[in-house]
Amino acid sequence: MNLVEFIICSVYVVVCGAITWWLGAQFGIIGYVAGFLLGTLATMGTLMLLAFVMIWFQKQISLGVPSRPACKNGCCTADDYKMLETSPPMWMCKCGDCYDRRGKRFVRIDPDGKEIPYLRWKPFGSWVADE
Repeated sequence: MNLVEFIICSVYVVVCGAITWWLGAQFGIIGYVAGFLLGTLATMGTLMLLAFVMIWFQKQISLGVPSRPACKNGCCTADDYKMLETSPPMWMCKCGDCYDRRGKRFVRIDPDGKEIPYLRWKPFGSWVADE
């Protein structure tokens, strides 16, 4: 058993035991049975909620959220980009502007191939101007 499993099991035993003891003292044998079931549900629900919150935080911090911002003109959304078969691959919006993703940055590519800083992804926020 590793530390995470030990902590989860300890939390389960404490929460389930407390609810079972409290309901058992109030309602007798039926309270003990109901307390065990309610404690199990409460503990599992809490652990599931914790897992969903951790997944949400991980997605907010990761590089892929969202995939592409609106274009410089503001009329194209993430779904309006087409991937060009170039080397390296670039994205072209409906307006005809070319863009590329460089880690947390979204750069505009001019016709000469020069990269112009456009936006960068700010975790827990959105795309912000890249200076």
